[in-house]
Amino acid sequence: MKAPRNPIKSQDFKKAFSQYKYVLQLDKEYFENHIYFLFQHLEEVGITSFEDIDETHIEHFLRNLQQGFYNKDKRGIELATECIDKFLVYLSTTYGIFLEPEYYTFTKDGVRIKMGKHIKKLREEKGWSQSKLARKLNESEEMVVQLENGGVPLNFDSLRFVSCKLGVSLQEVLDF
Repeated sequence: MKAPRNPIKSQDFKKAFSQYKYVLQLDKEYFENHIYFLFQHLEEVGITSFEDIDETHIEHFLRNLQQGFYNKDKRGIELATECIDKFLVYLSTTYGIFLEPEYYTFTKDGVRIKMGKHIKKLREEKGWSQSKLARKLNESEEMVVQLENGGVPLNFDSLRFVSCKLGVSLQEVLDF
């Protein structure tokens, strides 16, 4: 799928767009196109800086995406939402902007739930129990259960802390 390439005007968006593939190591044209479409959508509604984005802007974009507005072949909506999931994590870790649109909070594929499942997978790959991870994090086992079920919001510092205690890189934690 080729994206129509109208130039991105916002300096913030240009910079993020050029860094996004490198930071998350996404070289798939499909993912790149959806982030490009997101930036175009934001500019169309008058947003030119990440600080001005709120959940409703992302929700509107996702609804348009779901209806095939940007994606005429209607293929890969799951890939597109995975791309947006990762982009929301990128926004939070790079710019300190935490967005969790209502569209995601009511779906089982929300960012926190995917992140929690991934942390659980990393823990299991080490052969650790939830209680062992809880001890490493100096938290309760119940908190680890909530973390793995997506019930704990994570910011950049807490993601870095979890990755350190799991003995993996932050990139591995973000690669969910």
